[in-house]
Amino acid sequence: MTEVLFDIDKTLFNSSVLMEGFNNRLSIETGVEVSTLINIYSDYISGLESRTDFEPSGFIKKLANETRIETKILNDIFFDKRIYKKALYPEVIDVLKELKQSGISMGTFSEGRVNFQMEKLEMAGINHFFEGPMIIERRKLSDESINRIPEGSIIIDDKRDVVEKLHLFKKFKLFWINRNDNEKIPGIKTINNLLEITK
Repeated sequence: MTEVLFDIDKTLFNSSVLMEGFNNRLSIETGVEVSTLINIYSDYISGLESRTDFEPSGFIKKLANETRIETKILNDIFFDKRIYKKALYPEVIDVLKELKQSGISMGTFSEGRVNFQMEKLEMAGINHFFEGPMIIERRKLSDESINRIPEGSIIIDDKRDVVEKLHLFKKFKLFWINRNDNEKIPGIKTINNLLEITK
C-alpha cells in the first residue's frame, strides 16, 4: 500500500497563526503586550540550534520567568485545543477525510520534538487520520531518518531543501507545497494547496 506522508509545520499547520493565537489570547488574559511576547519568543528561538528544536516546557519556563505569569496559566493557554484547530490550513480536514475514505494510509515525515508534534495532531483533532509511519526526527534529512521512509511513499513538504534531497533518491513521489508564491522546482510537482493532491 502506498503511504502518504505529510510534513506538519507549514504543511498541515500554519505555525504563524498558531503563535499569533497564543500571543493574542495570552495578552488579552494577562495584559502583557503582544510585542513583549513576540520578543521573548524570538529570544528563545535564537538560543536554539534549529527552530524545530522548540520545546513547549522550555519556552513556557522562559515566559514565566520574564513575565511573572503563573506557569499553569501559560500551560492552559498554550495547550488550548481551539488554538490548534484554528491553525490548521482550511483544506486540511477535507483532504484527510477524502484520502482516508479512499483507503489511503497516511503518516508523517516531520522535523521537531516527537511529543510536541504528536500533541499538535491530537489537539487539532486529526491524529486519528494517521495510521501509517509516524516519522518524526529532530533532523529528518539524516540518512537514518530517510531510510525509515517506505519506498514509493508520497511525501508532501513545504521545505525546498527537503524535497530536493529526497528527489535524489528516485524512489519517492514528491509534492512541494509552496503556499507563498508561484515558484516551482523543475522535476518536482509543485502545489499551492493540499486539495491538489486529491485531483
